[in-house]
Amino acid sequence: MLKSTQTIPWSYLRRLCLLSLVMSLALPLYRWWLNDQPKGVEQDRVSLDASAFLGKWQGSWSGVVEFTIDFKRQPNAQQIEVVLQHVANAALGIDDKPRHFIADFKQGEVSYRDTDYQTRYWFKGSELWAELTGKQHAITVMSRAN
Repeated sequence: MLKSTQTIPWSYLRRLCLLSLVMSLALPLYRWWLNDQPKGVEQDRVSLDASAFLGKWQGSWSGVVEFTIDFKRQPNAQQIEVVLQHVANAALGIDDKPRHFIADFKQGEVSYRDTDYQTRYWFKGSELWAELTGKQHAITVMSRAN
């Protein structure tokens, strides 16, 4: 530790200035190099394209509520047109009327919500998964409908 009357050697100050200069140049060059690296092709495809979802899928919430969902088309990068139809279940007050709506598509997931529930769909490998949250919670693996 230097006393207040001691001076700092010039060689130490030169080294400190040189290190500061090198670091101030190296960090922007590293960031430029990092941004210039190619992005993962699979990640870009999943985040921008909902084509893997398109078509009719079937599933059930805990084996009680059966449903099909038909992902019709992707009108823009953030949305997908959907037709949801449940198998009628009078005991639960569920009708079999098809529901047409536009769902959100973001970061490789499709999601929609109503007043009581939120549902999201995503791919884990080649399997389409669905999760229901809200008044009830359930998760299921979907299968292609015939």
